Parts: sequence; structure tokens; C-alpha cells
Amino acid sequence: MGMVSTFFAEVISGSTPFAFFTPVGWLVVFPIYLLHILFLGSIVFRYGRPVIYVLYPAGMLFGMYETYITKVIWGSADWAHGTASVGGIYIFPFLLLVLFFHSFISFILSLTVSEVLLTSSRDILSYMPSRVRRIVSEEPLFRRSLLFGALCLGLLWVASTPWTVTLLSEVSGMAVIIISISLWRGLLHGNRHGIAELLPKRRGMVITGMLLLFVYLLFGAYMNSRYMPGPSTQFLTWLIYLLLFFILYRNLRISCNQEKKKVRLPDIDRRFLLLLISVFLLSSALKVAFGLGTILFVFLSLSMSILGIYLFLEAMLKAFGIWITS
Repeated sequence: MGMVSTFFAEVISGSTPFAFFTPVGWLVVFPIYLLHILFLGSIVFRYGRPVIYVLYPAGMLFGMYETYITKVIWGSADWAHGTASVGGIYIFPFLLLVLFFHSFISFILSLTVSEVLLTSSRDILSYMPSRVRRIVSEEPLFRRSLLFGALCLGLLWVASTPWTVTLLSEVSGMAVIIISISLWRGLLHGNRHGIAELLPKRRGMVITGMLLLFVYLLFGAYMNSRYMPGPSTQFLTWLIYLLLFFILYRNLRISCNQEKKKVRLPDIDRRFLLLLISVFLLSSALKVAFGLGTILFVFLSLSMSILGIYLFLEAMLKAFGIWITS
């Protein structure tokens, strides 16, 4: 699960293109994604149901690591300089990274893909809204959605690298993921268990939480330390944390009454899988080769931010009992 999350978040975006082939990838990047997806995933499954209004605030808490760990939301990234900020929190990085990218890509998508590929359960899809369940249950819609998803993921590459490096990064990253999943399913027979069985239980959650706290303390002190803000910005940051914790707590309790619907995914043959991989690789390589990065980045950023705002509002209103959707 940690490798899947790292691949989707860092390799596909080009932020750490060779995350599985460098010491920094394994010692810095991988632990951040591993510990977050395990700890937050365990909270979702242990104390509630994996419905979207629970998954989303949990994913936003995942994305908030861009404050104390990387400090991107506090202006450590070059692309954030000169953009609008409120109380020391840069709006654009917050909208893009917290409200969409990490909440959806690093957590919800990664957790869903991990469950489908690594376990025997389909709990996340079973608790999705009815329109999502319909898409994944009907083969034509499911295939078209996968093709569209592969195209969008390919366009997420944002690093300034030649298209050859882009392809090499993504192919090598996929090779590591495919080999690891094959070993998990083949030699270890890990996919015989449901995701709730495999996630850390109470003792495992305590250990994972302590390790996560250590990561925050370590990287908070030594990574981009000159960008550590003053008390007012940290106070505002903690207000955001408190709001997200409250939304997650309330929605976990509400979700316990959510009814589970059975979902059966259509079979995907090897030819279609090869087509998906080809669409993903070609879209990212062509984007880099033709210099479409800035245009597509702005378009995708706006689209993703709007979707993130909508999901956040839905989760918040759900927590306050104002808006109940299916």
C-alpha cells in the first residue's frame, strides 16, 4: 500500500521520479506515504465505514503533511512563491495538494487500488455513491472510465524532464509495483484476506502512530527548517487540523449506519491492461515532448481544486448534519 501510494503521488507526478531506486526515495519519501496510508486507513476501517465523506477528510489530513514535513503550504516550494496567501498559508498549494492531490490521489485512489489488487474485499467501492457503483459495475462504463483515468494520470506529470526520462521513470516504477504485487498475490497469497484484516489493529495503530509522530518531529525540525512559520501561521494551521479532525470524527460516527452495497468488478483482460498502460505512458510522454506542461497543469489544477472544494464542503456539511447525499 505504501508503494502504491508513493507511485501515484511521487512517480506519476515526477516529484520523485525514481522513488524506488534512490536512498532518499526509500528513507524519506516512502515512509511518509506508508505511515500515512496505514494509519489513516486503519482509522477509517476500525472506527467507521469507508464512505467518501469519511475518506475525504482523512485524505486531507494526509495532505496536511505538506505543512510540518515539507512546508510547501508555508511557501517552501519555488512554484508557490509570489502566489496569494492567507495568514502565511499559501492558497494555491493548499487547494491543489490538500484539497485534491493527496486527499484523492495519495489516499483515496491509492487505498482503493490497493484493496482491489492486494486483497479479496471490495469494501471501498461497495460504500461509494450509487453513480460510482454503477460505473464500476457496468463493463462498458468501467472500461471507458479506466481509459479516461489513465489519460488523466498521465497528464499529471509536472517535472521538467525530457520525455525519455519521463518514460523511464514510469516504466521502472510500474515494473517495481507489478513485481511486488505479483509476489504478494503469488508467493504470499496475501490477496486471500480482506483489507480490514490486513490493516493494523489497535497495537499496530499505536506503533504506526508513534512512527508517524517521529517522522513529523524529525522532518519538521530538519527539512526546509527556514520555512517554519511564526506562531500566528501555526495557530491557523492547527485550526485547520482541528476542523478536519472534527469532520473526520463526526463522519466516522455517522458512517457506522451506512448500508453496504455489493459490487462486482468486470474482468479486465491482458490486452485491455496493456492498452491502459499505453494510454498512461503516451499521454505523459507527449505532454512533456510537446511542452504542454503549463497549459495542462493550470487546467488540471483548476479542475482538481474545484472538485476538492466540492468534496470538502460535502464532508463538512455532512458532519454538521446539513447535507446528506447518497
